[in-house]
Amino acid sequence: MSRQYFGTDGVRGVVGDDLTPEFVERLGRAATLWSKGGRVFVGRDTRGSGPALEEAFARGVVDAGGNAVLAGVLPTPAVALLALDLGVVVSASHNPPEYNGIKIFDRDGQKLSDAAEEEIEGLLDADGPGSGEIDRVGVATDSYLEHITERFGSDLSRLRVVVDCANGAYSAVAPKAFEQLGAEVTAIAAEPD
Repeated sequence: MSRQYFGTDGVRGVVGDDLTPEFVERLGRAATLWSKGGRVFVGRDTRGSGPALEEAFARGVVDAGGNAVLAGVLPTPAVALLALDLGVVVSASHNPPEYNGIKIFDRDGQKLSDAAEEEIEGLLDADGPGSGEIDRVGVATDSYLEHITERFGSDLSRLRVVVDCANGAYSAVAPKAFEQLGAEVTAIAAEPD
């Protein structure tokens, strides 16, 4: 069996056509069943369709008996780093705004294998036991910021830095990271859209 929905970097499509909330809910249920009903950390980018698709994925996690931990807007590497039994980012990366997507990471923050994605697709029509939960967390951005400044940081106190955040998920992270390391920061395109 070959993959029907997963491409080279998750499932992507035009929202409302190829990628509907109903399909994303089924995908959330299937992925959670595949992970044996675990804890699923979910983040998203700044696309307008993100909140609805994040909620749809969470409903699928709940239907599969899992625990969806919704973190809101986060960069993709943060989701990989903070993955629980699974990490999921609702994002279509560089694609036009009418697109969105679902990328799934394993518990180690690694991209799933083609075989794992095929197994998840095989569970798209499976029923779940229900009784899962949704938790919303507000500390994920701070946790990620702390991690990157501790792990990769150095003294930038003599530097002036311009950070172009491209109005994306790094808007809440990149300027703060450079400031915490002592740089004088000018942030441009730092309003998520």
